[in-house]
Amino acid sequence: MMLLTNDRVTELRTLYPAWTIFQSGAGRWWALRTGAISPAQRDLGITASLDADTLEDLAGQLAAQEQLRETA
Repeated sequence: MMLLTNDRVTELRTLYPAWTIFQSGAGRWWALRTGAISPAQRDLGITASLDADTLEDLAGQLAAQEQLRETA
């Protein structure tokens, strides 16, 4: 299971290079954007950080953020 998780983390880091992805000591998954976002982007729902209980939930949030960024 750990190998699959590591593979998925590597995949997500490759797909979303503008994000730092990690698991906290409490077991939650986090993604921190590595660049600044403008007030206009923030108004559209673009955020600098994401967190989720599962890696797949985080992947969904990352995909949603990318869609928002592409339309901004």
